[in-house]
Amino acid sequence: MKKIFAKITAIICVVAISAGLCFNGIVYANDMLFDLNSLGITKGVVVENRLDSNITRGEFSQLVVNMMGQQEVAVSMSMASRFTDTADNPYSGAINLLYEEGIVSGIGDGTFMPERNVRYAEACKMLVKAIGYDVIVEGNSLDAFTYTAGVIGITDHINTGNEYITIKDMLVMINNCLDIDKMVPMYYNSDIAPSYEIDNGNTFRNDLSKTNPDGFVKMRGIVTADISTYLYSFNPALRNTQLEIEGQVFNYNGIAPLGFVGVEVDFYVSTNNDGTYGKITSIKTRDKNVITKIDGNDVASYNSSEIKYYVTETKTEKVKTDMSTIWIYNNDLYDGFNLNMVNFKGNADIRAIDNDEDEIADVVFVFEYVDCVVSAMNPEFFTVTFENGYYYKNEKNLNLNEKDTKAFIEYYDEKGVATTFDAIKEGSVLSVAKSADGLNVRIVICNKEGQGLVEMKDGDYITIGTDEFYAGNFDIKDINLGYNYIYKLNYKGHLVYVDEIMTESNYAYVYEVQSKNLGDIKVKLIIPATVSNKTVQGEFDEITSAAASSKNLYVRNENILVYNVAPKFTYEYWTTNSHGEKVLHSERLNATVANLNKVLKKPVKFDVDKNNNINKFSMPDATTVGYRLYYNSSENVFGQSNGQPFAIDDKTYALCIPSNADASTDDILNYIQELLNATTYYVDAYDVDETLVADLIVTEAAMISGSAGSILNYRNYSGIVTRASEVYDAEKDETSIQITMITKGNESKVCEQTFTVSPLIKKYADFKTISKGDYIAYSLDGFDRLNSFEIQQPFNGWYERTVTGAELTHFVGTVVDIEFDRISNRAARWMDYLTVNNVNGLLTYELMHNSSLKPVVYIMNDKAEVQLASVADITFGDTVYIFGEGANVYAVVILR
Repeated sequence: MKKIFAKITAIICVVAISAGLCFNGIVYANDMLFDLNSLGITKGVVVENRLDSNITRGEFSQLVVNMMGQQEVAVSMSMASRFTDTADNPYSGAINLLYEEGIVSGIGDGTFMPERNVRYAEACKMLVKAIGYDVIVEGNSLDAFTYTAGVIGITDHINTGNEYITIKDMLVMINNCLDIDKMVPMYYNSDIAPSYEIDNGNTFRNDLSKTNPDGFVKMRGIVTADISTYLYSFNPALRNTQLEIEGQVFNYNGIAPLGFVGVEVDFYVSTNNDGTYGKITSIKTRDKNVITKIDGNDVASYNSSEIKYYVTETKTEKVKTDMSTIWIYNNDLYDGFNLNMVNFKGNADIRAIDNDEDEIADVVFVFEYVDCVVSAMNPEFFTVTFENGYYYKNEKNLNLNEKDTKAFIEYYDEKGVATTFDAIKEGSVLSVAKSADGLNVRIVICNKEGQGLVEMKDGDYITIGTDEFYAGNFDIKDINLGYNYIYKLNYKGHLVYVDEIMTESNYAYVYEVQSKNLGDIKVKLIIPATVSNKTVQGEFDEITSAAASSKNLYVRNENILVYNVAPKFTYEYWTTNSHGEKVLHSERLNATVANLNKVLKKPVKFDVDKNNNINKFSMPDATTVGYRLYYNSSENVFGQSNGQPFAIDDKTYALCIPSNADASTDDILNYIQELLNATTYYVDAYDVDETLVADLIVTEAAMISGSAGSILNYRNYSGIVTRASEVYDAEKDETSIQITMITKGNESKVCEQTFTVSPLIKKYADFKTISKGDYIAYSLDGFDRLNSFEIQQPFNGWYERTVTGAELTHFVGTVVDIEFDRISNRAARWMDYLTVNNVNGLLTYELMHNSSLKPVVYIMNDKAEVQLASVADITFGDTVYIFGEGANVYAVVILR
């Protein structure tokens, strides 16, 4: 895992004495060089009287090895050269060691060129790798490593403009590295992504400041245990800084790497003066290790001597085993284990290790996970409860007590990154692998879910929407084509849970009747959503200066569902007799296209039978039908026009019906419409319980492109554009227009916000005319997407001499006077007075102090770069742009 890290600045003691060495303007005392010498950094490299000379690749390698405290290891590696031109070089051991560690490389033709000078960018790359920060470098370019070196402090206090690095700059960079906390692996194995973190206090200076061990010895063996896995015996006392190799416990220099269990390794161990072993300083898998990873679904066949697995749909390969092969099942040395116990169509993973290239697996790890869906968890006692039908081996509860010293529990997310119990949420899918003795538990947590119509079932695979999922882990016969389901995935992307979506309201609009053949009748329904009121800061009481709430009503559709219709269904509808009385009729009809046309393009209530087929359609009786009704937002009431008044509340459902014939896709039907105050609409209301509060309202709109909003609130919804661009979403394969601007948000806060333009509006393409620096007014739809704008002042027209209009003020002029903190006789409140002059004469504006009414002040230059300011930043002679309404100033832009 690549973690965001803070810049670590090396602290260098600066002592200004005449005998000091001048490193690029920073004076280093003689005792600094003495410190480097005493730590062994310069051992084997002549630096005195050469500080301004360039350093060679060989010398550089030796300095880095010295910094890492690996001099003795390098000496032991000086005989067998990795390059054709380093055998006789005095630094061959250092070069070989750094090559083995992946810190240096050749030039591509088998040579190293140890006498060639080191470039500045190369030095940055090597040092970044030496302290472990290469894992957070984005890409493998020299520029990326150079940038990282600067961020973490390696290049502090040196001249970064030279192509080649000098010895004195090299020493400064190494001195910086000595004080930077190392980046160390916390978790690592061959099938789980590594996890890294900065190990505070673990620095090379601290390492070198300790008493150096007498020497190092190279050893070889199979790792038999780490903190999480084991081969021969479980060692609960093993710490995360220890490894067990061939049954002997070794301390590791830092956090011990995971994932080497069962693998033969070469490793170096420090030796103490008394002949005892110290810490493992480096470890590496031998080249002879062959590790084969097999997904359980790819297993073609198996017996006591081999496992065949698919590498393509038709080609197989095999892993051989024999009586000496060690089998580890769910982190447990399982006596009597055999592959017949494993459900390969489930979540099985196999890792076979051949340590000696004899094509016989020495160790085989088998992990078999059981998928469970969490219904609840108890963080205090580390327990989880599972959904009915999704148990762990018939256990409804699983105890994950992390305080049990005998047990070891590993948590990973769906990407294989180590995590904790806290990552488990209600609804999470847990893939659990538990050892036979119950002491080792390995859990992969996945929170991926979605919803959509089931389009296809093909064997063990289900297509939901446009995505195909493997569903071989559970019975899919009860999943119905054309139905809408919520689904959950495990870490492999396998479908493990489905639940049909049942709307809370059984209101719907019958949009389409579908008939593939006789007896297979379906209806496509538009499912309503409850109406929602959005409170917008924007209307103000001028007497109290308090913000008033303006409620905008949003109506939208919740979903598009396809239902089967039972062979016979009940049809209920209302008529009015000659006495004006309402009469309810009920008919029992066959499910034919002709009979279903009675409900086509109409709002209905519907009931379903036990098979989830619609068996009843009821036509609700409307309170008022076909009238243009006036909407009063302050009282949430429709009326005062040609219809019967009715109210709405948070339980009222709303349907938006397309009035245009070309609304043919589900995306168009998922529509939202804002009902504006004091506007008339064509609305049908259904009040089935006669409370004068509508249970359902139905509005009509041309839904193919939506409707642009109206600019109602100039005070809040205006700002300066800082970026306007088209953004491509690769996952959705669609492009959207996004506008970023500095603007007022809710609670009168001013900040930079990014808005996506609603793709439904007719004037969608007009947003491409917005450019950086434009001052615009805008409106938002119910999803906070831009759906209308007006350019109040284009960037290329900021210096035009505009005039004051009848309603809105667009005024560019020069500040001739500004007076702060004066009582306004008109408003009886504190004001700042701004007087501006242009060709139309002098105009004086009152700028309010009230936090929700005071104007936004910007400073903008001729490059359209914008920053927030305050009224105090306005000075005599400034060219300013005034935007407001009458005497009320909404924004002041200082043009500099």
